[in-house]
Amino acid sequence: MTEPITATTVGVGYGIGQSLKAMKPVTDSLLEYKLNELRTWLKERHLNKQLDEDKLGKFFFPYYKRVFKKVSTIKTIVFPHIEIKINDIFEPLFLENKNQWGASSEQYSPDKLFNTSSSIIIDDAGMGKTTYMKFITVQAITDTNLIPIFIELRTLGESFNLLEELRKELDSINEFFDEALFLKLLSLEKFLIILDGFDEVSLEEQPEMAKQISDLSIKSEAVIILTSRPEAQLPGISNSNTFKFSPLTLEQAKSLVIRYDAIGQTDVGVRLIEEIESVPTKFLETPLLLSLLYRTYGFNNSIASKISTFYDEVYIAMYKGHDLTKKGYVREKKSLLDFEEFRKLLRAFSFTLLSSKKENIKSYSEAINYIEKAIKLSKVTPSSPSNFFNDLLSSVPLMYKDGLDYKFMHRTIMEFFAAEFIAYSDNATEMTDKIFKSRIANSFNKSFDYLEELKPNLFKKIIVYEVAKKYIEHNENYFDIQDDTIKTHLFKYDVGISIWQRNEVETFDIETKQHNLHINPPESLPFSTSSMRYIYGNIRSEEYIVTVAQSGLKQVIPSSTEKYITKYISKEIMQPKAYEFDAFVESFEIGKWYKIDNHFIKENISNKLLFELMEEAFLGYMISVFDKEKSIQLIKEVDDYIDDSEMIDTLLNI
Repeated sequence: MTEPITATTVGVGYGIGQSLKAMKPVTDSLLEYKLNELRTWLKERHLNKQLDEDKLGKFFFPYYKRVFKKVSTIKTIVFPHIEIKINDIFEPLFLENKNQWGASSEQYSPDKLFNTSSSIIIDDAGMGKTTYMKFITVQAITDTNLIPIFIELRTLGESFNLLEELRKELDSINEFFDEALFLKLLSLEKFLIILDGFDEVSLEEQPEMAKQISDLSIKSEAVIILTSRPEAQLPGISNSNTFKFSPLTLEQAKSLVIRYDAIGQTDVGVRLIEEIESVPTKFLETPLLLSLLYRTYGFNNSIASKISTFYDEVYIAMYKGHDLTKKGYVREKKSLLDFEEFRKLLRAFSFTLLSSKKENIKSYSEAINYIEKAIKLSKVTPSSPSNFFNDLLSSVPLMYKDGLDYKFMHRTIMEFFAAEFIAYSDNATEMTDKIFKSRIANSFNKSFDYLEELKPNLFKKIIVYEVAKKYIEHNENYFDIQDDTIKTHLFKYDVGISIWQRNEVETFDIETKQHNLHINPPESLPFSTSSMRYIYGNIRSEEYIVTVAQSGLKQVIPSSTEKYITKYISKEIMQPKAYEFDAFVESFEIGKWYKIDNHFIKENISNKLLFELMEEAFLGYMISVFDKEKSIQLIKEVDDYIDDSEMIDTLLNI
């Protein structure tokens, strides 16, 4: 079994002053060693004549240094005005494999991502996916023979060609690799392609991006690592595993705040650890929330109990608080807005960006344009739009410059203040209803969760009501199915199923001692695949694999919705049973994908094995199983509440 990430496996202790083994400097001697290794590799593949050795050195020395510079530092909300070396701040995270049976209980080191399989890392906001990908890139340079190409997908233009963008990233001066040679190299298992932030690609562009990534995974032998939030319509990546991050352990949380102390030369982390038992667990489980906790605790020595209160304290700490690296220093507000006015404009600005599906702002002038729109929305007038923006970058540093772009320190900050804008608007009910039923609802998914804390009745009245109503309609369409897990899963996701002969789709890698599946993403299905599950069995003593593919969530269901209409959380099957698939192939062709919809269910309702396989596959995901009766009750409660409110309004108007 692969060893989990620990202080030992990555060469880092929980004390300060110890560098990550993977972060050793990119020295000329290391690059010369890698260059010689590359020369040998090219000669073995008869490519040395196409790649002149002098040009090779002139190209790869600056390339590795350029990539290392790009990924070796980060900015944080704790210390927004300084670039921090990633080895000073990075806390090694555990990975959980969510693709294979029972593997979610295992934890893996980054080395797992360097094998011959590609990887999709799907996790919610705040786990530090980008920081982790930067760490992986540096480790690839220093500790492997792979050539990493790191791309933040949000930075690609509207008319992107992924293959060309990868080639340009590698060959920035366009002198070394032509397209034919680059394609040939990609076919030779030498490249690690890191694609960060698929969810940050606009909804309109995600299908085309997914197609190009899927095509790349089929046509090349490169190891691909893709990161995303779970709500995106993810691409199918051939021969891939799906991972998520484990929550931070208590020891990891303590280690991270001590790292912050060392950077800021403060004792905030030490004092926070003394009160760690009183901190709500949810604030210790993600690097983002922990860093925000550190920042607010450093300002007011208090610990919030709710997320909404927590972000409120973040704003207070940023507006009124001092720079942790410059004790007692408070920056002047050039916008001349007081505490409340600044917040109102910030809310409108966040809402405007989120409505436009903007994760990052491409230029200073574009930022001013959005601020001018926010001024009209909020009716708050700063000394100038540029002064307000400069305050956001410096005096109230919730944003920062990232290369040529500008972005919030974290997307959740923008999402929280957008939620506040909705919650405290005069037409909050109409606005929530319109957004939730619109094409931009997916952009507000996290904001809806914040709205549930800010205005729970509004959240129930609009969002939970709508989801419950749709689930009841879904139940009517799938009334033949008795299993609530299957019904809920088909409500939340698009699903496809197929069967394959094992020896035709599986290979064994002698070097890594791993079995690798080569089941291509189901292009014949009318949805993008976010993950696949595999069930092994036999037909007349020959081994076969039933594969169940699913999309991302096919509709917006904020996680806060689930507590109102959930029946139970499905249990994950840890030990799958052995199957005989004879009854399955009587109805389905080998190697063909079938979409599981209402028509498919009605045609195959008598196939008990099909439903048993679906149940086992779906139980592997541990989802909230919805309850029809709870949904009906919720709708009745909301209708009664609306009737009572209208009656009171009528009486008050008499």
